[in-house]
This record gives sequence, C-alpha cells and structure tokens, in this order.
Amino acid sequence: MLTIFSSIVVHLGHFENPPIRNSYSSAFTGLWNRMQLLAVLKGLAQGYIVTAPAMLVMRLVGQEGR
Repeated sequence: MLTIFSSIVVHLGHFENPPIRNSYSSAFTGLWNRMQLLAVLKGLAQGYIVTAPAMLVMRLVGQEGR
C-alpha cells in the first residue's frame, strides 16, 4: 500500500530540480589537512600491521603449504 501511495504522490506532484551550484572548495582548513595526513599515516601503519606477520612467517617458516 505504501508503494502504491508513494507512486501516486510522485506521479501527481510537480517537482523541480534545485539549481546546481559549485560545491567544491579548494581551500580546506589546516585542521582538515592535518586530519587527512593522520588518516594516511594510520592507513600505512594498518597495512604494515597486516602484512608484516605474513612476511615474517614466510621468511622464517617458508611455504606452509608444502
């Protein structure tokens, strides 16, 4: 019932698209830039934390599947 009602509202309504405005701003605050740098560093650390144990096992033990 809700789908039928919403379909009727959409078909009978007179809707207009809002005007498109430029929402891109190239001037970010210093805090935003520092937070982005922190996110990059956290991503690099996370990648190291995930891959370092696997590389260590491969170096010390060798191929585990053999």
